[in-house]
Amino acid sequence: MNISKIESINEAFIIESTDLNSIDKLLNELPGNSSFSIETSDGFKRDFESIEGVLSHENSSKNSIQKITINKYSNDPYLQLNISFKINNSHGISYFFSADDENLIPKFQRVIDLIEGTEAWYSKWTKRNFILDLILGIGLLFILLSILPASGIIQTSNVEASTQNKAIVNLVIIGIIAATFLIGLLLNKIRTKIFPAGVFAIGQGIRRHRDIVSSRKFVLWGFGLFFSAAIGYLFFIFS
Repeated sequence: MNISKIESINEAFIIESTDLNSIDKLLNELPGNSSFSIETSDGFKRDFESIEGVLSHENSSKNSIQKITINKYSNDPYLQLNISFKINNSHGISYFFSADDENLIPKFQRVIDLIEGTEAWYSKWTKRNFILDLILGIGLLFILLSILPASGIIQTSNVEASTQNKAIVNLVIIGIIAATFLIGLLLNKIRTKIFPAGVFAIGQGIRRHRDIVSSRKFVLWGFGLFFSAAIGYLFFIFS
């Protein structure tokens, strides 16, 4: 009897050397030989026979790791295992397991627990599309501004608007839509920078990861202070 499992996880991850060493330690409890490979931003794939080779990669910004693949294979008993971590907004983590011995499942499950433990706490933020969010927000605002006069809550003038005024209104609407798109695009770039879909905190990547954490704290604290100040100002105005 053969057992198998294949899974793709659409979540952001943070991989550190301790994570890779822990996975390698568990894999050593399974039969067969392990192999490792990395794909870097220069387009090359590098193969290694041990995890030490992966951890020794410099991981510079110009030659950064984009993907790490871990393989395990055995003929007797039959076992095939593949784990992949890839910087990608979709299916960044994937694994495949196939064996002819059910007794290997508990050990494989421990490997899965380690893999799922690399998920970043901010994973949901990597899926945010601020362009869409802002467009929906502006759309709801326009709907609200249309409903209020119709319901009589806000009184409007009955004087027919001139052609010039209509043209100005149309230009304002176009400007709001364009500004919404540009602001959403900027926010998406900031999101990608401070909430990356994948992080390999190995070699020079450790320093880059620390810089990202510092930038994230600055942005979140800044947003929190701005939001608090805005709420305080509105409370002061209407109190």
